[in-house]
Amino acid sequence: MRISLLFFRGFLSFLFLTITMCALSQNNSYLGLDGGFEGLSTIENTATGDALPRANKWVKANGALTISKESTVVRSGNNSLKVTTLSGSTYRVWSPLITIPESSTRWVVQYYRRAASTADGIQSISNIYRGAAEAKASTYNTVSVANVWEKVIHFPISVTAASAAAGGVYCKRIVAGGDMYFDDFCLYESDIGEDVTVPDAPKELNVHPFTSTSLALTWKAPLTGVDGGGYLIVRGIVDPLVSPNPNGIYAVGNLISPESVVVYQGTEKNFIDTGLSTGSQYFYRIYTYDKAYNYSAAVQISGVVAATLPTITVVDAVIPTMITNVGASRTEIVNVSAINLTDVTGVALAVSGENANFFSLSKQVIEQSTGIVLTTPITITYRPTVDGLHSAILTASSAGVPNSVHNLNGTARILSGIETHKSNFILSLKNGCILFAANEGDVVELYNAVGQKLVSKIAVQGLNAISLNSRGVVVLKVGEKIAKAIL
Repeated sequence: MRISLLFFRGFLSFLFLTITMCALSQNNSYLGLDGGFEGLSTIENTATGDALPRANKWVKANGALTISKESTVVRSGNNSLKVTTLSGSTYRVWSPLITIPESSTRWVVQYYRRAASTADGIQSISNIYRGAAEAKASTYNTVSVANVWEKVIHFPISVTAASAAAGGVYCKRIVAGGDMYFDDFCLYESDIGEDVTVPDAPKELNVHPFTSTSLALTWKAPLTGVDGGGYLIVRGIVDPLVSPNPNGIYAVGNLISPESVVVYQGTEKNFIDTGLSTGSQYFYRIYTYDKAYNYSAAVQISGVVAATLPTITVVDAVIPTMITNVGASRTEIVNVSAINLTDVTGVALAVSGENANFFSLSKQVIEQSTGIVLTTPITITYRPTVDGLHSAILTASSAGVPNSVHNLNGTARILSGIETHKSNFILSLKNGCILFAANEGDVVELYNAVGQKLVSKIAVQGLNAISLNSRGVVVLKVGEKIAKAIL
């Protein structure tokens, strides 16, 4: 069992059945797990009576052929396709019909075949179906070596723009007839024919304890990308040294060797491996595969399943009392980290309490990756608008984790030197309000620290007031008198 880390959505058991592509792109692959006979498409032995492929089915055109799923003679994964014929006539076997955006790009049909004899049994040729047109190879032949899987490539010159396509083989008997086996059947776009270029390996593979029965793996794509493919992860209780078959198509649960099993196949760059034993060590190898199922070199890592419960840690949790002047600010930095989170939103940070409006945070949410919040610095800013002692509560929370709660304390003082202002013409600075004395008719102007005019008015005789929502340094001009204040 596995879970996507980003949204915990279930993975599909087959990939690439319908893929949106650009007509100019040369990196799309089709059939996916159905081409390895590990997907959801059925193998339908009832003759269709015509030459057409069918959606979600491997089909045959004529009753002279028998097609069936094979689980003994297999190249990759658990299954292959067995074709039996006693007819000297040629009859089609079709892959599932796939829907694509209309394209005239050239394609490759790639698969492996095997038979017990080079002189008896079955001959075959490859073909591609696009719309109502077929592009088939010109020469029937049998296998080159008995009981050995051999690769077949068909790269037709002619193409027909179409929005539906399939791949297939024509089969006919030689002498007494017999069986032929097919596996790792793949269709992909190409301008140059067979793709034999091995992709680059994934980067920065990491493994973390996730729960008491799971490990979380994360990695990054190679700089060169995946060329229409994805990633395969193999797990073992010892290092799984055996590599996947070149061009092999595997589903989750398939064995690469008796000691190693495929635990992930897909395009995401994170994976949670569940159902593990607490305290046990597991070994992983991850591969990039491309549109033709060429596999990169492996990246190896191991991890131990821990019984650690989800936790949130706030380092420097004893936050000193922050002391500043009214209207000025003071900051402190704390470091927040967490492990084994199950809430995809990560850690939420909030300030509450009677004086919460005097405290602010540089972040309200720290996003998690694979259940882990790496050490993240958070700046706490204290900016009081009145003097006195102030307090609030800092809470770090995530679903299923005990909250991490810490006190915030501040002391605000009236700006040193305000008494001089009071004895001049500023009488009071409090709650964003400036009280000052003026003569009737004085022109009053208030500017911020960068020289922008905030207020312009005519004073009345005696006490005057200006109230502002903004905070910071201001310059007050009353007639010819000028004073600086901090709100």
